[in-house]
Amino acid sequence: MRSMNRRLTSVSSLFLSALVAITTAAAPGAARAAETLIQPGAEVNSSVGQCTLNYVFRDGGGTLFIGTAGHCSKNVGDAMTDENGARIGAVAFRIQSGDDDFTLIRIDSARYGEVSSSVRNWGGPTGYTVSTQTSTGDILLLSGYGVVFSSLAQTRGRPGILADDTPTGYLAELPAIFGDSGGPVIEASTHKALGIVSGIGVTIPPSTLLGPTVEGTLATLGAHGFLLQLVTG
Repeated sequence: MRSMNRRLTSVSSLFLSALVAITTAAAPGAARAAETLIQPGAEVNSSVGQCTLNYVFRDGGGTLFIGTAGHCSKNVGDAMTDENGARIGAVAFRIQSGDDDFTLIRIDSARYGEVSSSVRNWGGPTGYTVSTQTSTGDILLLSGYGVVFSSLAQTRGRPGILADDTPTGYLAELPAIFGDSGGPVIEASTHKALGIVSGIGVTIPPSTLLGPTVEGTLATLGAHGFLLQLVTG
């Protein structure tokens, strides 16, 4: 991944405060749908532990799927549950190799009426980015169920900045912590889906964030027989 091994300067708390004001003002068109238990930014649980859901996908037959990180599940066929312990569906595919870190959950049809594709806190996605459309310094928006951050709805949505991206992976300065894994990261000016939370840095507070892009994940899924479309918010 080009230049992603370079050392990053942590974003100061003052700058993050400024980003909060910028991103709130810059997103007047972001529809903030009522929260549901099955949507990007919601909590998800498995035998591995607690993580965050990302985007909703649909195949040609109308079957609905939702994602989280690959390291948030163990085996294909395992049940995944919502924050109340109720089953969402089962793991249809998982991968954790190179830039890929993704679990695809086939949502139980009985719960389709409870699915929202809108990203919590921010709205969207309006589509997904490709690396030729993004630049270092772009403002990013995360919705995650990380430890401590998840205690208040106001802190589950967090802004940051893009440090670098390729077709398969990205690196950002954005506060994330355990429990945010799998969460959606969107580009602020377009509200397009950019990536998925996979790993965090070791700074205090944690601010270096990395993971697979949606562009790369869709290509990987397609290569494994899952021809899916991102469902917009």
